[in-house]
Amino acid sequence: MNPVLIWSFMDTLNPRLVLGSPRKVHALQFCPYNENLLVGGCNNGQVVVWDLCDRLKKVEEEVSLSSTKLKYHLALRDLMGWMRPTASDRFVSPVLISSLQFSPISCIKDIKWLSPYYEISHLGRYEEHKPNQPTVLQFLTCSEDGSICVWDLNAQWNRKPPENKPKKRHYKFIACESDVLAIFKPHYKFVAEIPVSKRRMSLSVIAVEAFPLRYMLQTETDFAGKLSMTERLYYKPEFQKVKWYPEMKMYVGSMEGQVVQAAWEGYEFNSGENIHVEALKFKSWGDEHDGPVSAISLSLFNKDLILSVGGYIIAVWRESIKDEPVLWRRSCVMLTSGAWSLFCPSMFFIARVDGVFEVWNFLVRSDKPILVQSISGSALTGIYPSRLGPMQNVIGFTDIGGNFRVFLMPQEHVISDPRNKEAVDKFFDRETEHRKFARERQDRWMAKNADALQAKKEAAQTEMKKREAEKRAKERLEKEKRRQEEEELQRRKEKESKDYRKEENVRKHFESEQEKYLIGVLLEKKKLDESALLNKKVPIDQFKEEERQKRLKQGKMKQKNKLAERVSTLFPEMVKVSYKSHKMEKVCFCDIDLL
Repeated sequence: MNPVLIWSFMDTLNPRLVLGSPRKVHALQFCPYNENLLVGGCNNGQVVVWDLCDRLKKVEEEVSLSSTKLKYHLALRDLMGWMRPTASDRFVSPVLISSLQFSPISCIKDIKWLSPYYEISHLGRYEEHKPNQPTVLQFLTCSEDGSICVWDLNAQWNRKPPENKPKKRHYKFIACESDVLAIFKPHYKFVAEIPVSKRRMSLSVIAVEAFPLRYMLQTETDFAGKLSMTERLYYKPEFQKVKWYPEMKMYVGSMEGQVVQAAWEGYEFNSGENIHVEALKFKSWGDEHDGPVSAISLSLFNKDLILSVGGYIIAVWRESIKDEPVLWRRSCVMLTSGAWSLFCPSMFFIARVDGVFEVWNFLVRSDKPILVQSISGSALTGIYPSRLGPMQNVIGFTDIGGNFRVFLMPQEHVISDPRNKEAVDKFFDRETEHRKFARERQDRWMAKNADALQAKKEAAQTEMKKREAEKRAKERLEKEKRRQEEEELQRRKEKESKDYRKEENVRKHFESEQEKYLIGVLLEKKKLDESALLNKKVPIDQFKEEERQKRLKQGKMKQKNKLAERVSTLFPEMVKVSYKSHKMEKVCFCDIDLL
């Protein structure tokens, strides 16, 4: 099992709910206007949906038992210990899972919910939500295989019946009207391809235009006092009337460091395909980052400002400037995440791999952060700003060790001044003008000095060719020198070998002569005759020769027997035939003897 845990600040040791998943979950997103819906993206490309309707309430309700009832309850549980454990109320199974056939083939990296006021049709175009229809429940997922899928929870899909059908329950959306696990597929699909090579980009994050949504507090509480983190507040989303269609565009970040603003057009008619697939059209392309893009955040106050974080680079982009950021800064430590502030238009937060988070405010200073604080001993992986009541603000940080920390923001970071938005606009207008002025000045200088630049380019090419020729000549000389050294070494080895062979022959000749001399001296002292000794040695040599011949004969017989055994094993029928013929010959010989 690959569990997803839901925790509560009232009990930090035991999870409230355990959500089951068929694969390891890489991305999670709650629906911003339906707290019961949680969507997860798996590492194999599948998407799972859980419905948490009344599950927390059922787990957290207190059951008061008297001492007698508690004793009886414990005794009954002891008697049922041999039985198979039943499903706990804390365990929640998914109600929707995507089909492997139509799901992306790589890990789901990011999930973003779409506006509840408009929906994307199966032709890829925005359509206005009608009042008599259910609330729009659509979201986007991006995958490492370069696909961006639109999923619709209000569609009707095939259901997989369980072995033991449980009781039916009522859900707030069409796709999950029962406990039967439903198999669903993407509603529409985009593909991010590099225009020149037609190679798919490996996507890491995605961002879409934010939609207006307010939350009304439903819990009665006293805001005069300080709010507690263990106090649960209930909010109800309040939908607003929107008079404009959202733009058909999105922002994507890749694993190779590109930040792309892409758009789509949709289809005018139904082509009859199961899922319509459209290639995104790139409006702006930037590759300032020196690592995978880990976060893209759109400003809530200035819609044309986009914050991106990747590698060691922080970049702020503007729609009026194509293919390059309006402002960027390099950090000394690798960055992992970033997010704009919910209150101050000029403030954003950055997470680093060394467990430190930074607070930036361009209106205070733009060269370095105004606050740097270490909050973890391991790498931070995410920043999640949110509200806790209308008077206070909290921000959450996750790290690579699986910890989630929540901090109350200082009051000066929460107060919003209406003049900040205009100041931010003026600041980035000034930066934009500086960029345009620098680019125009560079273009004018290059046009004015085109001949000099061309001559310099040709001189550089000539110099490069000269260096390459010198390099090749140097390589040839070094190669020739190495060849000569190898030949000299080979000649030296051959000479040494020849001298060694000559010395060896002289040594062997000296040893043989010395041996003859010593034998002659020994025979002379013993007064023995060499011819008589040789005659006495003849029988010994004959015996040795007979033993050698005998061993050779025995070896041949063993080989013959091995061959016969192998033939009898491989061809038993031939052995039987030869045995019968041999027996017949023996009988004939016996008859001849009798005659």
